[in-house]
Amino acid sequence: MELHIEVTGNPDGENAYRVITTLASHAVTVTFDGGDRKNGHAVRRALARWLEVNGYGLDGTMFNTPHLSKLDESDPEHWVNEWGFELIKKRS
Repeated sequence: MELHIEVTGNPDGENAYRVITTLASHAVTVTFDGGDRKNGHAVRRALARWLEVNGYGLDGTMFNTPHLSKLDESDPEHWVNEWGFELIKKRS
């Protein structure tokens, strides 16, 4: 999983933060344009087919990364989203 975040404040001061390590996981992501109302069904069908062919199942919650959304562009035809899903390998 990829994460981008700006951390502000002094790590030793009042706004201290800490970094933790978690278990590794596998994910598949799908980037598409046109917004989810237009292309969401086709994206889900393609993802389901990929999961089936490659022997994976979903194992967690979906995450969405809007690369170009209604905050940036009023026309949904120009929106770009990336959907991500945690994976688990199915047993043969």
